[in-house]
Amino acid sequence: MKLPVLIASCSLILCGCAATYVAPTAGPTATVRYVAGDGIRSGDAYMYQSERCDGIALLGSIGSSTAPTLDSLVGKVEARSPAKTVMVPAGRRVINHFRVMQHDARPLYDLHCQVTIAFEPQKDGLYEAVFSLDGRYCSVRVFRLDPVSMKRAPEPSAQKTATQCKF
Repeated sequence: MKLPVLIASCSLILCGCAATYVAPTAGPTATVRYVAGDGIRSGDAYMYQSERCDGIALLGSIGSSTAPTLDSLVGKVEARSPAKTVMVPAGRRVINHFRVMQHDARPLYDLHCQVTIAFEPQKDGLYEAVFSLDGRYCSVRVFRLDPVSMKRAPEPSAQKTATQCKF
């Protein structure tokens, strides 16, 4: 019982002042499915509110772990899912930040890695951002999905942003 409380406390501290994401209500939008890929048991996806990295918002917790999620800690009764689908503004760069917390033999969670990526979704586009972990290295691959066949194609506008948008 102590471990879930400790995990929840650490998650709140690490979450900082991130607000919960609110999807756009006007203007062109695209749909992005944020997916926990290989090696992700417990991860969080965020989105910056502007291209200047102003205001970060929690999109949701993704992964297969049964540990408490940040969503559940801020009042949502939403089970962790391997994916989270959200509407995002289209026609401008969207900057996402992903971080993963996994635990090892110690009774604490370790922050293994984090990565920030930007891409420009097109109006009515369907995308998938797959966050994966290999050892202590993480990556995000962004795909554009064909709406009929659901086949993936690498999104050419996706760029890892190593120097901007410090979390």
